[in-house]
Amino acid sequence: MPALVAIALLALQGTPRPALRTGLDTLYSGDFERAATYFAALAAHEPADPAPVVFQAGAYIWWAAALDSADFALLRIDSLLGVAIARARASGAATDFWLATALGYRARQREEHGHGFSAAKDAKAMRDIYRRLLAADSSCTDCYLGLGVYDYGLARAGAFARLLARLIGLGGGNAERGIRYMRRAAHDGDLASVESTWVLAAALLREAARDPAGRDVLEREARGYVEGLAARYPRNPVFQRFLREVPARTSAAELLGAPARAATAAASGPPPIGPSERGELAEHVMHVALHGIRRDVQLPRNILVAESRRDQIPDLLLPLRQPDGDPLAPIE
Repeated sequence: MPALVAIALLALQGTPRPALRTGLDTLYSGDFERAATYFAALAAHEPADPAPVVFQAGAYIWWAAALDSADFALLRIDSLLGVAIARARASGAATDFWLATALGYRARQREEHGHGFSAAKDAKAMRDIYRRLLAADSSCTDCYLGLGVYDYGLARAGAFARLLARLIGLGGGNAERGIRYMRRAAHDGDLASVESTWVLAAALLREAARDPAGRDVLEREARGYVEGLAARYPRNPVFQRFLREVPARTSAAELLGAPARAATAAASGPPPIGPSERGELAEHVMHVALHGIRRDVQLPRNILVAESRRDQIPDLLLPLRQPDGDPLAPIE
C-alpha cells in the first residue's frame, strides 16, 4: 500500500467518509442551514479533524451564493476556514488534502473581497499541495478540481495579469489543461465530484462566450451538466438559477457526444481577450476554488476571473521560484 494511501486511511478514521457524503447531499439539496448545522456537529465530535469544518464553511458559501450575497456570513466563513487550516496543519501530512481544500476556499473568499495577492498566495499553496499529493498517489482524483481551477483561472486572466503572474511565480496557466482536469474530477472524483461538475459547467459557459464557433456545443454541454445536477438535487436554488439564465437549447439526454466535441471546441484557440479584460491584475487569477460561480453565469462576464478592485502589492508574499507545469511532473 502506498505510503500516502496509508496516511489518508488513518486520517479518515476521524470523520467517516459516508458521514461527510450525507452532509454534502444535504448541502447540495439546497438545505444549506441544516448542512451547516450537521457539519458543525461532526466537527464537535472530531475536534482534530479539518474535513467537517471545511464543509461547514462550504455550506455557508453555497448559502451566500443562493442569496446572491458576497457578504453573507463573511466573518463566520473566514473563522471556519481558519480553524480548518489550523487543524490540518496540526495534524501534519495526514490531512494535507484538507489543508489544500481549505486554502482553496479561502483564496476564493479573499479574491471575492478584494485581497487579491493574499488570495494568490493561498491559491499557489493549494496548487503545490495538490501536485505533491498527485505525485505520491495518482488516484487522488479530487485533487484535480483545485488544479483545474488554478490552471484555467490563470490562463483566462488579462494579458498583463498573466505576465505579472509569471514574474511572481504563479505560472502561466493552461485553459485546455484546466478544463481537462475539471472533467476528470467531475467524472471520476469522489467527494468533489458535484463541485467539479458545477465549476466545469461554469468554465464551459465562459468558453462559449469567448468562442463563437463552439458556442452552441459548449453551452449545451454546460447546461447538460447542470441539468444533471438539478435532476439529482431539484431544490438547489443555485442550479435552478443557472438553468433559468442559460438558454435551454437541448436537454442532458441529447448530450451523449457533446463532451468530446466541446473539448475540441475549447482547444481550438478562442479569440484574444478583449480590451476590457486587459486591466485585470494578477490578484484575480483565482476567483473560485470550489464554489466561486455565484452571479457570474451571465455570458458576457468572466467566470473564474473577477473585475479589478484595487492594488494589493503590499500583500505580495509569494516565492519567486515555482515554475508552472503539469502536476504529475517532478516537483522541484
